Parts: sequence; structure tokens; C-alpha cells
Amino acid sequence: MTMIMVSYRRADAQDMAGRIADYLIAKFGENSVFFDVNSIPTGVNYHDRIEKAIVGSNVMVAVIGQHWIGQNPDGKTSRLYDPGDPVRVEIEAAMKHNKPILPLLVNGATMPEESELPDSLRELHSYNGARIDSGQDFRIHMRRLVDSISEIVGPLPDPPSPPICLMDPARRFVARPRRPMADM
Repeated sequence: MTMIMVSYRRADAQDMAGRIADYLIAKFGENSVFFDVNSIPTGVNYHDRIEKAIVGSNVMVAVIGQHWIGQNPDGKTSRLYDPGDPVRVEIEAAMKHNKPILPLLVNGATMPEESELPDSLRELHSYNGARIDSGQDFRIHMRRLVDSISEIVGPLPDPPSPPICLMDPARRFVARPRRPMADM
């Protein structure tokens, strides 16, 4: 089964990350996309669940916005330099487990400079990032992303058969799943 991990910084690009996750769910299925707010139940250890999701994933999509580096309130250091920063932990785990990372540049972001990244993440600078715009080209960009993911994990699963509608005796429509022709 395909598993796509969506990594993002909430204070940076939560809205775009959610939109991207929704698109991927529509293409690959609900159980194929790990998006923290949808995939981690209340009361579950966040770090353990993230680690399991990364180990079980086929690919990580890293949503990078203009503030992904995460400036600390002191304005001097990046949150990425904190070894406990959730974004850093996710990217490091994906690298440690040799998971492909697809950087998505959103909201006008550019790839971070090598000098802006801690040593453990410097390799990320050399990854080819894909621009995802929220406007009229969103679907075009997302189709390219789906194609890239499919090259890594294989073709898209067949979509489920849509239900057929039958009229019940009370004159209401009732949705019933279609059965394969061999069963009829």
C-alpha cells in the first residue's frame, strides 16, 4: 500500500499543506496519506506516531513556505537548529530511513540556502523542489506531483466503483455498491 507522509510547519503553510493533503487523499485514498492533524488520534505520542509513519511511508512531501526555516522570537536563529524542532525531526528521520523527499515550494517560497540549514539537513538544499501555486495552476502543479509520486510508488490505485442508485418502494433513492459483472 502506498503511504505518503506530508511534512509542514503549521505556522508557515498549514492551509496549503491541508489543500495538498486533500488532493493527495482524493488521488491515492484516505489511508495512503499521513497528515498529522488527520492521522494522529488525541492522546497518542506524537513523536512515536511520526516515526512510525515515516518508517512506513514510501515518500515524504515536504511543504516549504516562506517561513519554513522558522525564525525564533530572538530573530537570530532558525527553529531548524533546534534538534527537537518537529520539522527537523521529520526530515532527518526521512533521510535516515532513505525515504524520497519531494520539496514543495508554496506561497512564493524558494529552496532554503545550504547555509540556512543545520548540517544534518544540508543535503536538502540539493533536492529539486516543485512549485505549487494556490491559484489557477494548482491542479496542474498537483498533477505533476501525483505523476512524480507515481514514478516512485507505482501507478495510482483504481478508484472505487461509484454506487448505483435504485429507487426504493417509498420512492427514495438508495445507493448500493456495484457488484462485479461476474457476481450478477
